[in-house]
Amino acid sequence: MSSERVWTGATVAFCLLLAAVVGFWHWRVPGASAIVGALLTLPLLLAIPGLAAGRRYTYQWMSLALAVYAGYAVTEAVANPPARPWASAAVLLSGLLFITVVGRFRYSR
Repeated sequence: MSSERVWTGATVAFCLLLAAVVGFWHWRVPGASAIVGALLTLPLLLAIPGLAAGRRYTYQWMSLALAVYAGYAVTEAVANPPARPWASAAVLLSGLLFITVVGRFRYSR
C-alpha cells in the first residue's frame, strides 16, 4: 500500500470520526443544540468525497475549517462541564485530522 493511500485513508477516517463525535455530542449532552451539531457536522460530511479523491482544494479549505472545530471544542471543554469528554475528544480528533490534512497536502506537492 502506498503512502498516499495511507494518508488519504487516515484523513477520511479522522474526518468521519470527528463528524461522529460532534454529532453524537450534540445529541447526547444536555443543553447542546441539535441544530448546532448538524451545522458543525455538515461541512465534515461534505468534505469526505473531496478528501477521498485527493482534491487539493478540499485539503486547503479543510485545514482552515479545522480551526473553528478546535476553537469551539476548547471553549466547550472549558465552559461546559457535561460536555468535557466529548469536547476533549473533538479537540484530539481535530488535531489529528489537521496533522493528516497537512501531511497529505505536503505529500502531494
